[in-house]
Amino acid sequence: MIQALWTAGAGLISQQYNVDTIANNIANVDTTAFKRNTAHIEDMPYVYKLNPAIRQADNEGLLPHMGTGARVVSSPKYFAQGPMQQTERNLDLGIDGTAFFAVTDGQGNVFYTRDGNFKLTETEGEDGRIHSYITTANGYWLLDTEGARIEIPAGTIEGDISIDPSGAVMVEGAHIADIALVEFTNPQALETRGDNLYAVTDNVGPNYLTDGDSKVRQGFLEASNVDIADEMARMIRAQRAYQLNARVLQTADEMIGLANSIRR
Repeated sequence: MIQALWTAGAGLISQQYNVDTIANNIANVDTTAFKRNTAHIEDMPYVYKLNPAIRQADNEGLLPHMGTGARVVSSPKYFAQGPMQQTERNLDLGIDGTAFFAVTDGQGNVFYTRDGNFKLTETEGEDGRIHSYITTANGYWLLDTEGARIEIPAGTIEGDISIDPSGAVMVEGAHIADIALVEFTNPQALETRGDNLYAVTDNVGPNYLTDGDSKVRQGFLEASNVDIADEMARMIRAQRAYQLNARVLQTADEMIGLANSIRR
């Protein structure tokens, strides 16, 4: 009966994590370029339950293994392409393919994102002049293929900027820079940092500039790849599994209570 408490408790913990993961997916259904997570749950090791009435040498094989519950083993992101939504803003950029934009926080840290909702940001340089850069909505600078910030001539408006599918940035016909489109050998190992940003980890493998398989679409944003109908179906299954584990916990508690009352 005590083992039943542990088994049901493990099931409750894993299903709670599953419900929280699904809820986060649903909450981000309208978040630009959001990638859904899925909780992978597996059963924990099985053990023999020996019968003290039988010699130990004869126990093995007579009784089935006893389960010890379930656990969450991973919660990977699925980087499947989300649908493209047309916005007609010149600095709204979507990526057809598996590449990421490279951005920096200005302190030497480079992050990667699929969120192409960019804007022009003006800052005063050390020379006292106003400089205009392409940045994310949160102020991270977009990087070019040389790892430098993409600076736009002062006075330029968004309508004067055009970006071709290869990522070449043009201002009134003049080539300014080439946007870095970075691909990873194992993107699922990227670390989520919030604000639609990802950081490289030791397990992500080599990263490289795209060889043309990924294209930039100007005037589009990639939508979330969350399927709300699928998430709701998974939510119902997770809640039912949680309820079943809670019922096992309640039943085990009642059995222990009966056992204690017999002693009295």
